[in-house]
Order: sequence, then structure tokens, then C-alpha cells
Amino acid sequence: MIFRFYVGTGPDTIARDFEARYATVAAVLAFHGIDGATIMPAVGVWQGAREQSLVIEIVGDGPIPVHDIADALRATFYQDSVLVVIYAAHHSLVERAHYGKEANDKLENSETGAH
Repeated sequence: MIFRFYVGTGPDTIARDFEARYATVAAVLAFHGIDGATIMPAVGVWQGAREQSLVIEIVGDGPIPVHDIADALRATFYQDSVLVVIYAAHHSLVERAHYGKEANDKLENSETGAH
């Protein structure tokens, strides 16, 4: 499943610094047991007004407290609501194999074109 949260972060005076917004969202997610997500800055429009926003995407199969996270984000950024979209999706995590330093060095060199 893909869980996508669309969160307004308030007027530009409150939400100008992406790093501060990122840290706030990361803390909310960690509190709810989420250890991985993608957090993207966005510009949203709500009731005709432009506002800084974030799109937060979580991919996983396990139980995710969607409503608790959405409510925490809503309260944290002083919003009336948070949009949550849930997609059914197949996913896999492709990780780099650990064959030892020599094999990893060869792989890095082949990726960068170095010899």
C-alpha cells in the first residue's frame, strides 16, 4: 500500500524553512512508529489561497496508524484538514548486495565508469 498525506503547513511566514517542516514531520512519523517515508515540499491551494505544503508518502504492508498520523499533522500545522490518499500497490525494496569490499569497489567503478 502507498499512503500519501497532503498537508498544508500554513502561511509563508510560518512554513518558509523546509528543514524545520521536515524535522517536525519526521518527529510525528517517528512517534507513530514510522521509520521511513518520502517528504516532498509542494505548493497547495486551499479555498483559493496559496500555501506552502508537504506531500508525505509512506509505503508498506504493515498496520499504519493513518488517521492518528493525519490528525497529528493537522494539529501540528494548525490545519482544518489533511488529505490522505491510499493506493493499492505492489512494491519491493532493491538493496545493494554486500559481496565484500573488493566486489563493491568493482561495482562502484563500473557504475561511475572508473577503472
